[in-house]
Amino acid sequence: MSAARDLFAELFTHRPMLRPGDREAVETLRKAADLWRADGRFFSAGVCMSVAVHGAWGDGVEVDRCLVRALEDYKTCVDTQPQNSLESIAALHKWTGQLMYVEERSIASHWQRLLQQELAERLIKFFGETKNSESYLVRGLILTTDLDGSWEVTFPEHEISGGSETMGAGQLSLEIRSAFHLLLALGDFAGAQNIVEHYPDAFITPGLKGWRFATRGFLNPGNAVEMFNSAADSFAEDVEPSSEEIQKRGGCWDAKNITLWTKYFRARAAVARIVREPDRAQHSLTEASELLEGTDSGFVHNQVWRFRVLVGALLQLLRGGVVDVDRMRQELLGVKRLFGVSSDDPIIEQFVDSTARAFEALRANPEHALIGGELHMALETLGRIPLLGSDVTTAIGPAIGARALAEILGPHRTWIHRTLEAIGDEAQLRKIILRLAQAELPRYAQIRHGPLEYGKDVVAVLETGGHRLLRMWQVKVGDITMPKWRESRAELEEMYLVTLASLQIGFEVNDREGILVCNGHANPNVEPVMSGWFAEQEHDHHRVFSFVHLNGLVNWIVDHRLVNELRAALQELGIHPIV
Repeated sequence: MSAARDLFAELFTHRPMLRPGDREAVETLRKAADLWRADGRFFSAGVCMSVAVHGAWGDGVEVDRCLVRALEDYKTCVDTQPQNSLESIAALHKWTGQLMYVEERSIASHWQRLLQQELAERLIKFFGETKNSESYLVRGLILTTDLDGSWEVTFPEHEISGGSETMGAGQLSLEIRSAFHLLLALGDFAGAQNIVEHYPDAFITPGLKGWRFATRGFLNPGNAVEMFNSAADSFAEDVEPSSEEIQKRGGCWDAKNITLWTKYFRARAAVARIVREPDRAQHSLTEASELLEGTDSGFVHNQVWRFRVLVGALLQLLRGGVVDVDRMRQELLGVKRLFGVSSDDPIIEQFVDSTARAFEALRANPEHALIGGELHMALETLGRIPLLGSDVTTAIGPAIGARALAEILGPHRTWIHRTLEAIGDEAQLRKIILRLAQAELPRYAQIRHGPLEYGKDVVAVLETGGHRLLRMWQVKVGDITMPKWRESRAELEEMYLVTLASLQIGFEVNDREGILVCNGHANPNVEPVMSGWFAEQEHDHHRVFSFVHLNGLVNWIVDHRLVNELRAALQELGIHPIV
């Protein structure tokens, strides 16, 4: 064992967990690194300085010194060792990971891509025809070194999708991702598919099966919906294994395939469906947005994060013609800090900015906006975002155009009127009244329509400050004609003649109110008769009645912010809103 390894081993024997600010440990590591450099062991020297970065944490200058030296050591190792050596493979892996500590994220991201590309090419070139080629190219491998020049390689049966490492007193083990996973990270789906075609029988784990389907989906937009859904199904199969199986996998398992990739590819399938159903673009984006919930915490990935941001921007746009530019910028800034800069970022920012400007112009000066071309520029920018795909962009264009036209013509404000007015089934209207009443959180609410309803189709008890009000609705569809009024009048009188039993209410009410409600209006010849009867009831019998016609019903919904409750009730009844 070399003097350098003696220092390294002794340090970790006494300090198995290196703490930030341990300057003594940093100096020991620096001495060990100098000794290994003198012997030409630049990889081992780099490992020392990588560990020293953690020991120096809190001292910015010292951290930078250790970081720079580690990067130099790994580079020297890559430059001096044979390209097919395990040591150079390990150095490329460590060099790539060390770049995450570089503050200039754009430079770091650029170099990480170059190094990942180099590592993938070496694995394919030098190990693609070996006995264990499936590990090098598909599953991944584990490199173990004593840091004094001895190397061993292990070929696990399980898939290596991460890049963890295990360090002991005199030994280091590194998980090296396969060429397939490296190409996926680079977005080289053609290269990844080439590996799939050469090793079809190697893709047997839930994760590898999932990525095999996903790769085909990225390369074949026409089948993207089916391929992405199949990918999600495969990732969802990666349920927590038994303790024995976990031990076979090296003692670890995580739920990333279930909590991240299953959600992501379900969302990708929903967005890809826009190509086939462009008229349901907003519905597909809503589905994708809901599926992506939770992917910004726990297991996260830069591609998923950026896709979620883009879906959110498009959904905001189609729903209201407004994009929260500041929020989108903060989201992108967060992903840059976590994962580094992507070539997609400036294009996404440009799309969000140009779209916001386009719709602001449409509201402020529609005539100028129509000839200004800002919206056309925004759609062209959207088409250049690889994360979305040109087919989806083309399909979603008309929906964005329709949203722009709506901004010029003004919003549809009468869909509630048209939808309620079209209801011809009194039972459906009663259910809607019940749901609206329930939305105000009454102490009691029920449909009581039947042979012995005593004029009470729907009832609800509302309590405010200890005051209890019983509301009793008599529900009619259409306009109130003279024959319909005569029928209603008798039922309204029964509301007060037969009191509501206290069995379900459980207490006495303070006041009662009878309401005749319809989804039409009272005919002009009926108006004076109704008004006279209501006044007579209040004056002679102290009974409170009111009439709610279509407009009053709509105002109740809008004023009390019950639009979503109405939508839910319509969906429950299988009624499609008339827009």
